Amino acid sequence: MSQEARSDSEQFAEVVIDEESDSLPSPERPSHFLRALAALALFQVLALFAVIVAEMVPDRLVADALVEGIDQELVTTTNHPTTGLDNRVDRWTECTALTMGLGDTPTSSVIESAITSPHLGKCDISVPKLLAYREGAMLEPSFHYYRYWHGYTIVTRPSLAVLGVAGTRMLTLALAATAIIATTVAISRSTSILAALALVAPVFLTSDLVDVAESVPHAIATAACWAAGFFAWISIGRKRNLARIATVGVLAGAVAAFLDLMVLIPGTLALISILVLVSTWIHGWRGRRLLAGGVVASAAWSIGFVATWVTKWLVAGLVLGFGAVAADVRTQVSFRVTGEHSSVVEAFGRATRLNVEYWLNRPLGFLIPLGIAAAAYLAIRGLRRKTVHWSLLLLLIGLSVAPLVWYEALSNHSQIHFWITYKSLPIAFGALLFALTVANTSDRFSNHAAG
Repeated sequence: MSQEARSDSEQFAEVVIDEESDSLPSPERPSHFLRALAALALFQVLALFAVIVAEMVPDRLVADALVEGIDQELVTTTNHPTTGLDNRVDRWTECTALTMGLGDTPTSSVIESAITSPHLGKCDISVPKLLAYREGAMLEPSFHYYRYWHGYTIVTRPSLAVLGVAGTRMLTLALAATAIIATTVAISRSTSILAALALVAPVFLTSDLVDVAESVPHAIATAACWAAGFFAWISIGRKRNLARIATVGVLAGAVAAFLDLMVLIPGTLALISILVLVSTWIHGWRGRRLLAGGVVASAAWSIGFVATWVTKWLVAGLVLGFGAVAADVRTQVSFRVTGEHSSVVEAFGRATRLNVEYWLNRPLGFLIPLGIAAAAYLAIRGLRRKTVHWSLLLLLIGLSVAPLVWYEALSNHSQIHFWITYKSLPIAFGALLFALTVANTSDRFSNHAAG
């Protein structure tokens, strides 16, 4: 009997039999996983080259564009304005990001400036400095922000020089929109339009996505998050083995460390891990093999993220001295985890509560409990129909609560910036809702899953 002539029930039975399989992936050579480490090492070299190239853009062009932005009232001394949609705008970080590289000493080389990352500071500090620069004063840095790569400068410095402030915001909005649309289209083609909508709806409806261009670093973080999701989805779909998953994971984590200023970090981890898990599921992975793919994706992402961050510290140590860099990193890590601040209360769960409450209080936050109810229904339905095994459900939940773990691990940061860090919640929840939707519509692509 031909494949085309077989009944739907026979094909679905084949999927169910495959789904019950509990075999591990066939052993892979250690050299296959070494490719992931080689890719990660190459990324560090390219990252350093990229920030050096960005620093080659003349400071004069960047500073002049910012002065023009001040004259047009696009850049002001207000650090956290509120939009008409009741979203707080992180102009503090934007002013820091847009002035990155300005204020270096005349004797500093391009390489030294790219590594030490001088900048003019938050808006109420940088704007007066830029106005004084217009009158002939020298630009003085607030401090050297070498703990981050500031990879976004490969976009911001050339864009400011050519397009100005407004053009840079439009460009980063276009990048974010393109990444989200590309991911949505790719996923809808492999699964269903309903599943793709389940992924992106929480982000569109319950975050500040519509105002994301108001802060350039947030737009770039959004673009990086969803672009990584897109490439993870299409890469795993083409060739599925644990070594490929490890390579995709470490590179996605490295990209997050390179481009994201602590805006969407845990949300990106949840998104990438769950997309990899679902991609392998619809291509036939089941049982322990499927679970191994999800675990490897999340572990590899974490390795790529941490390794890329540490690499920047080591590179900075070559210029500033390892002792000075190590002392600064220890101080900042300690502060972000348990440091005292007027907005911080040392109590377990407070960071999570602040972020969840802010998310629920968004203008359309009343939809969130409905979404949670839908997710619960899909989980129970999947367990009853045996399209979701309890171990898979636990892994999905574990990956989707990555933001909550992040909030408690970095309690200080997550309490001070809860109106920023909450944005990982709709990303992670959307990924969970997407996975459960796919699991409950598996019969729609049973041929594909069985193949």
